[in-house]
Amino acid sequence: MGFAYVIRFRGNIHVSATDGETRPAAAWVGKGGRARKLQGAEVTAARHKVGAVVCVRAKDMKDAWCLAASNAEATAREIMNYYAKRWTIEPGFRDTKDLRFGMGLSVLRIADPQRATGCFF
Repeated sequence: MGFAYVIRFRGNIHVSATDGETRPAAAWVGKGGRARKLQGAEVTAARHKVGAVVCVRAKDMKDAWCLAASNAEATAREIMNYYAKRWTIEPGFRDTKDLRFGMGLSVLRIADPQRATGCFF
């Protein structure tokens, strides 16, 4: 379809390097949590080919980031930055839905679908 992606997946998902070696994604993290990029890797037991996989665990991370990206030419840092930028949006969505800190939209019920979309005719 011509769109790019960066997807985070669990560390127990199998990742295969181009040489055929297969490990759980979290096991590909470099020494000391350093980012490791596998260009042309395959993910899951079904071995779906992706442009690149980046596995990293910085000291302040709770879990490793295992990222699949369509852009094989992007550096590990670029792929991590793409995902990090996307992740900054998620707390905003969470807070918007929270009754205490946001607008409480998770408990809001709108019976008329036109009101939900803001379309008033």
